Amino acid sequence: MINFLSVLFFIIIVYSCSSDNKNYKNLDSFLKEEISVNNIDSINWIAFINESGCIGCNQYFAIEIKKFINNNNGIILVSASGAIVDISPYIADSVENVFRIDIRELEKLQLINKSGIIFLKDKKIDTIVEIHVNDIKEQLNFINSKIDN
Repeated sequence: MINFLSVLFFIIIVYSCSSDNKNYKNLDSFLKEEISVNNIDSINWIAFINESGCIGCNQYFAIEIKKFINNNNGIILVSASGAIVDISPYIADSVENVFRIDIRELEKLQLINKSGIIFLKDKKIDTIVEIHVNDIKEQLNFINSKIDN
């Protein structure tokens, strides 16, 4: 079972690494239009917190990503209402890299539908990690190591 999960995780990573330039441009346009981020090139990662999919996964991801709330290398986009996931740390006025977005706008991107993270590198989408219950610990370990580097 662990080998299957490892292979599945590897396939997800390899598949997400093959994203084309069109997705990057769509993401760039989205960030400019929805939250007025003018320089996507200075961003290494974008975390998405919403309430679609596994409730426990979303809650756990929101707790884990909170430690990066003041990290200047990334932004956090929150579409959760707060009814299921505690978003109180993300809506404080002093937080500069967190933005509220409408889930419908996020769905238009067709990049990520659940809580997760997109890593950017060299003006491309490098990796997309969408949080899933079966391999959440491995995903969070990967996310932590990638943000810390």
